[in-house]
Amino acid sequence: MRHSGPVQIPDGYADLFDDSVTGFLVVATMRGPDQPSVAPVWFVADDLGLLFTSDDDSVKARNVRRQPHVAGVVLAEGEHARYVSVRGRVEEVVATGEDVVAVYRRIVRRYEQRDPTDPEPVGTAFFRLVPERMIGYDYRDYEA
Repeated sequence: MRHSGPVQIPDGYADLFDDSVTGFLVVATMRGPDQPSVAPVWFVADDLGLLFTSDDDSVKARNVRRQPHVAGVVLAEGEHARYVSVRGRVEEVVATGEDVVAVYRRIVRRYEQRDPTDPEPVGTAFFRLVPERMIGYDYRDYEA
């Protein structure tokens, strides 16, 4: 995803996806017809998309397994006027043979600035949001 593949991070927004910035993916899923659900998640980016975790039996995990098309925004902590809108499809990472322990360690390092002490994330589901469209927005100049 970092400027390879069909969808690229919009120019001027790569910092929001960097592990050195505390950013969030606010993901919108569907619980059912006419029942959207929105939640912020910790994430890291790789060449294929945005990796995030969830409790294996959470509403979010059930939602994306049933309906993998989602939308969301990526924004830095404390910064609401500059963000990237993302639309795409979520896939469960277990099916790809991804090293989920490495992904888990990277997420914990990004958000807690430490190495996790638990050997592996039991009861955690791993997902990748594969972007189909990304658009950057910057409204900082409009703020009073």
